[in-house]
Amino acid sequence: MLSNKICTSLAVLMVCTGFMALSAQPSVEQLASQMQEANQQRLESIETLQFTTKIEVAGFETESVSRFKRVEENGSYKLVLDEGDDPNDDMMEGVYDGSMEELILAGESVHNDQVDGRDAYRVIIRDKEFLNSFTQNDLDAGEQELQIEKGTLWIDSSQLVPLKMMYEESENGDGMSIEITMSDYRDYSGLPVAHTMAVMVDGLDDKMSDEDIAEARRAMAEFEEQLESMPKAQRDMIRDRMSGQMEQFEQMLESGMASATTIEVVDVKVNQ
Repeated sequence: MLSNKICTSLAVLMVCTGFMALSAQPSVEQLASQMQEANQQRLESIETLQFTTKIEVAGFETESVSRFKRVEENGSYKLVLDEGDDPNDDMMEGVYDGSMEELILAGESVHNDQVDGRDAYRVIIRDKEFLNSFTQNDLDAGEQELQIEKGTLWIDSSQLVPLKMMYEESENGDGMSIEITMSDYRDYSGLPVAHTMAVMVDGLDDKMSDEDIAEARRAMAEFEEQLESMPKAQRDMIRDRMSGQMEQFEQMLESGMASATTIEVVDVKVNQ
């Protein structure tokens, strides 16, 4: 028979091995498979999804309604924009259309991490060709061409929903970074929907010449002169309505042209 000391050592080894297995991160293939399986189960009870979003950019607010329908392709469910809806209203696209799984599969490694106190898997993607193809319809810098060199995706390790994405560009050592965070998930017939999405773009000044920034400042100064020439009542009304936008624009000019967009889901309808 084994001695008590050997039995104790074996027991400790088994416990430690079990703990390591539980805490070890999956491979990119395993994580993509787990997420696909979870999403297929969630979409079984969803036929249509409609949500109203409020979008805030530089102090301006707009509201839009998007309607998605479930389709089946190659034996898998996914949500796509219903015919006739604005293709720009695509907050849910990429979450339940298989794109997240594609992004994970393009990753080179998975690491344990945390996002705002939530356990997460951090996926590193350095496939430049895939990244630039994947983001070409979503990331637009006007006349400037974006070249993404690195992507990072954070997935909630228990709920298997995206929490954050980061895209980083490098041009001559400097470039833009785009960070997208998704939070306040709520359940609708088994489908988690993020009620808040924030998009932060940093480094826009790298895309603008000194002449571009000077021109923006001149336009701002001309607008101020036009306001001063108006009757006081009209001037006060415009200032009251646009004070937030003007302050944010001035802050962008002073802080390197960083910009923020907030998307808030204010209403959700399922299978209606």
